Amino acid sequence: MSSQETVRTLRCAVGVLGLFGALGVLPGSAHAKPAGPARTPRAAASGPATAETDKALRSDERRARFERYQKWAKDWRARRDIHRKARLKRLRYRLDRVLEGAPVSEAVRAELTSHAQRLARLYRIKELAIEKEDDESIARVDGLIRRESSRHERWLARQQEAARP
Repeated sequence: MSSQETVRTLRCAVGVLGLFGALGVLPGSAHAKPAGPARTPRAAASGPATAETDKALRSDERRARFERYQKWAKDWRARRDIHRKARLKRLRYRLDRVLEGAPVSEAVRAELTSHAQRLARLYRIKELAIEKEDDESIARVDGLIRRESSRHERWLARQQEAARP
């Protein structure tokens, strides 16, 4: 494993641990909160609304969100290699078409990396906005994704023009 892969793995682990700690699901974490009495949403709705019932509902929501995340992560790990190979195949085909057989330069590599990082960041922001049901942010991020994609397309078109004899 190269040092870059090790750093990337550690960053992912730290990010996941921070997410779990913020959700209050790590035992002994600084953010961990006692679960409180287990109540169903129906029971909470029928009784008077108190701070304890609200806290129990939030705790249940955190647990449910964590379980959804665990299921998603398990499914993602199963699909990861298949999707990665397909994505790389599409990228190679597209680069061959754009560069017309010319070798991939450092500038092209840097552009592909920065484009991928920007899109990953924007899609994560969109995911968080969807989770919070913030329609204004979702629309804004969609516009930014379109803008970044069109910028990238223009850059590739310029490279294609430069590669032509």
